[in-house]
Amino acid sequence: MRTPLPLSLLAFLFLLAPSPASASEEPSPESTIELANGSFLPGTVVQRDGAGVLVRLRGGFLALLAPGDVRAVHDGPPPAPEFIRFREGGSSGDALQCAVALYLHPETGRRVSLVGAVHVADDRYYDELQALLDAHDLVLFEGVGGEGIQKEEIQKLDGLTRLQHQMGKLLALTFQKDGIDYSRSHFRNADLDLRSVQKELSDRNQTLIPFQGIINRLAAQKPADPGSGSPDRPDASSSSPPPGASAEMKRVFGRLLADAPRILAQVGMHDPEKRSDVLISMRNDAAFRYLEEALEEDHRTIAVFYGAAHLADMHRLLIENLGFEEHALFWMNAWSIPASPVSRR
Repeated sequence: MRTPLPLSLLAFLFLLAPSPASASEEPSPESTIELANGSFLPGTVVQRDGAGVLVRLRGGFLALLAPGDVRAVHDGPPPAPEFIRFREGGSSGDALQCAVALYLHPETGRRVSLVGAVHVADDRYYDELQALLDAHDLVLFEGVGGEGIQKEEIQKLDGLTRLQHQMGKLLALTFQKDGIDYSRSHFRNADLDLRSVQKELSDRNQTLIPFQGIINRLAAQKPADPGSGSPDRPDASSSSPPPGASAEMKRVFGRLLADAPRILAQVGMHDPEKRSDVLISMRNDAAFRYLEEALEEDHRTIAVFYGAAHLADMHRLLIENLGFEEHALFWMNAWSIPASPVSRR
């Protein structure tokens, strides 16, 4: 049975936000409220005292934040979000986290959420993610495919997906396709089809082969299983490792996934300025063509549900190309990892 999601207050306020303020109102200096959980809220601080922080958020409504919920108040807009991070939690454990960023168009009042995800994660994470997506009128989702395309063909193409599938088997995590119900009537595919991706890769003389080297290096980092004959040649399909070893492997893989956007840039698989790469730029451009069409339809709230590595580029496209403003950002734990024995001492 699915556990109902107690939707984040930020998401709830965003989905029910009133229309934007009149253009005739005097603009006020904007600050960024950094919350205790690392999330950011851009808005205007109306009052700050021992009772907390009263802030006018983009969209015109007020939110009262308790003192313990606010880490700091910064001048100016929030930094560009990273959308995926690995958080060291000390005695409370660690977590691979994905961000959800909420945007508001100041003139039309249209609302768009960028919902980041990893392809394998905890069951609880997908339960919460499903509830969040179902709170939107329309969900535009990632998924290279097309008529007559076999699953094996897609996995051969997408090296990052292959890496995450191997991690799922090794770490007993749930696959995204199993954790999310894509048959919902308000879900719509917003990606290139496989044949187009293959053609674009060929025309641009690009390949996704660099990820195979990453996969091989990670496989070699699997902690030794006392029952295995050779720790240097792990088998991802073997039985699950002891709980402690599994947690350590999640830390290794989690840190790498959090660094995926930088790795993509380093190996030349994404350049936001040239926009000639297929993996991120061309697929994001395709997703935004679907988004622009959807914005012409009668949808109050739209979620763009893509792998977290895609969303920094989408954040920029939403603001620079479509005129949206970032409204709020919050984090969800995709992997919750128990504290290591060392951190408990």
